[in-house]
Amino acid sequence: MAHTSASEFYRNFRMKQSARREELLKEMKLNLSVMPIVEDDGTVTEIEMADSMPPKPAVTRWLELSNSDTALDDESDPYALEAQRHMRELEKGQSLSGNYMEMQTDVNAQMRTILVDWIVDVAQEYSLSDETLHLAVHYIDSFLSLVPVRRSKLQLVGVTCLFIAAKYEETNAPSVSEFVYITDNAYQSADVLKMEGLILSTLRFKLSIATSSSFLTRFYNQLSEPAVTERDLARYYLELALQDLPCLRFLPSVLAASALCLAR
Repeated sequence: MAHTSASEFYRNFRMKQSARREELLKEMKLNLSVMPIVEDDGTVTEIEMADSMPPKPAVTRWLELSNSDTALDDESDPYALEAQRHMRELEKGQSLSGNYMEMQTDVNAQMRTILVDWIVDVAQEYSLSDETLHLAVHYIDSFLSLVPVRRSKLQLVGVTCLFIAAKYEETNAPSVSEFVYITDNAYQSADVLKMEGLILSTLRFKLSIATSSSFLTRFYNQLSEPAVTERDLARYYLELALQDLPCLRFLPSVLAASALCLAR
């Protein structure tokens, strides 16, 4: 009797999985029919693909992967689809213009690239997660798009944004003194804490961001035969994208899917 009940439970569970898989597949096909791009004014435009355009081999492979038995291993989670939809909505509301540097008078895109490259090194030095790194860079771009910054304070903005992201994301975040030390004591703890208050008030404490790193994690978990080397290579591509200011034109989900597709 117990064996029969267990078998019925398993069959019902598999039927629910199949239903969820079909729903996600339809949504994926719908998402693939448009290409969301962030315009210079920060608005999101969805460019429709021509119906007559044949699907690319990589796209076809993604659809096949999503339809396999083991591709969507989080289907048993009833909140998975809702979380995915929430992230999609969140990323559209946090988009930034790729030409925001025009409002800056003392810093430029090249200085930002150098700063982000340094932030990547600091994150590796303290073994911070990819999500912390991506959050920090988004905080930097969001702040620079709103407040003119002198070049002498640019590193302070960068290290403070990393400090905020670490406190938000990490279980054991480095102390403020460690972040001061990593700047070769160019600033004091009081400077970091003062800048922290300015950044948080400027961003209105909106720290929950849908990053390309978070999308990459979800996409990678949907692969039927995931390889660590592919994930690491995709992570590397996304780190390069962080340093490239024009990449802000694309939504995080598009960057994550592109990086993983290229890595595969």
